[in-house]
Amino acid sequence: MNGIGLRGVNIVVKITKISIGVAGFGNVGRAFIRKIINEDMYIRDKFNIEIKVKFIADSKGALIGNPYIDKNILMRALEIPRGKVSSLPGGVPGLSVLELIQEIQVDYLIDVTPSNYVDAEPSRTYLTKAINNNINIVTANKGPLALYFKELMDLAKSKGIDIRYKACVMAGTPLIDLLSYGLLGRKITEIMGILNGTSNYILGLLEKGLSLKQAIRLAQDKGYAEPDPSLDLKGLDIAAKTSIISSTIGKYLTIKDVEIIDVIDENVVTKIRGLKQDYRIKYISHIVINGSSARAYVKLIEVTRDSPLYNVDGIMNGVLIKVADGAKIYLEGPGAGPEVTAASLLSDLLLSIKLRYHRR
Repeated sequence: MNGIGLRGVNIVVKITKISIGVAGFGNVGRAFIRKIINEDMYIRDKFNIEIKVKFIADSKGALIGNPYIDKNILMRALEIPRGKVSSLPGGVPGLSVLELIQEIQVDYLIDVTPSNYVDAEPSRTYLTKAINNNINIVTANKGPLALYFKELMDLAKSKGIDIRYKACVMAGTPLIDLLSYGLLGRKITEIMGILNGTSNYILGLLEKGLSLKQAIRLAQDKGYAEPDPSLDLKGLDIAAKTSIISSTIGKYLTIKDVEIIDVIDENVVTKIRGLKQDYRIKYISHIVINGSSARAYVKLIEVTRDSPLYNVDGIMNGVLIKVADGAKIYLEGPGAGPEVTAASLLSDLLLSIKLRYHRR
């Protein structure tokens, strides 16, 4: 608690101390920890919250605090190679996220492990365990939500646990907040947009005359595309995000329910070369709601200058939302990158803490 003197009156400000565990320590996990370190005083002064890290897990083991990881150790962790977090003081090689959840009680689990669209493991198992252990969740991992959204949300609701996930879709742009709160009670009829910055960047390079191989290589060199870019080019990443958006508005579609009509391959190059002037090809997610049902698909479409999606360039994302009352709402912003994803994770964490611990 902090005591503040004001004209002889001592005002006591209560600081809420929140413990977290971080699953995954790649680019996003490191950006999140860096944000916690750099903004700790701002978070304390602005929100009366202290965020303490109890454990960090990577693919080879874990770093555990006693009771919290010291700030100097956290800073050292940011500099070591991937898979080496357990080499630091307090490190335990071979320890899994599931074992950590079973042994160490935290208030929140931050899941930034890679997405698995086949069976969502191992994340599905340890998220379920976390919920059952009364641990709230903030996640950027799309796999469990793309496959088991309703199951996880229903379990969390039954336990009084919070799951926050806006970092999963349009990372640095609060689309999920808009759908969850800003449009609450309004009937959405259609959502269409560019949800994958990597594919949008590659399409832009194809427009400039690069071959598909050249465009992919440049996207990889920039860090936008993975060594295996198939999740982006075959529409799986977009389909996962589409299912999460649909489930957010109460139309529970899994990634398997989203129809992938088109992929980005050599045929796209031919289509782009044959486009009329003032036309562009965009790789979009499209959800159409009709009463209690919804249809969702991933498709390449031609857009003209009168479409807000026409000018969405590079790794930016853009989404058009249509509402039954005739309103059209357009949201555009960064959809990828470690820093904006980490910012979204922190925003979700602070929102959840405020709602759960600072209710008036």
